[in-house]
Amino acid sequence: SLSCAAICVVASGPLLRDEFDLQLLGQYLGEQEEAGRALAIVGIYEGQFGFYGRLRRPITSLDFDGAKTWALEHPNGLIITEPGRSSFDAPIVLRQATLDGDWKIYQSGMVRGFPPK
Repeated sequence: SLSCAAICVVASGPLLRDEFDLQLLGQYLGEQEEAGRALAIVGIYEGQFGFYGRLRRPITSLDFDGAKTWALEHPNGLIITEPGRSSFDAPIVLRQATLDGDWKIYQSGMVRGFPPK
């Protein structure tokens, strides 16, 4: 019935929200931007972190080839990878699991290896 469906949607809301909520990543990126760190994402940045992070500067969108150069130019910067993207050979600074997969943040100066195309 319609009331049963409504109850299921309301009850599952918090569970689904947690699986897609990027508040933790956004707030962390906002703190890092405030501290002067450059931010980049492998892929296309679609504003996912702007609200929670109160970001004031755009996040640079890169492909993996561009990430090599960017990492050398911004050794204290942070590189974000979207779910489903290859990972770098580097320690992960922050990881957030979602239903789509894991968002990962790396310090660009620690990136040693780049994934194959």
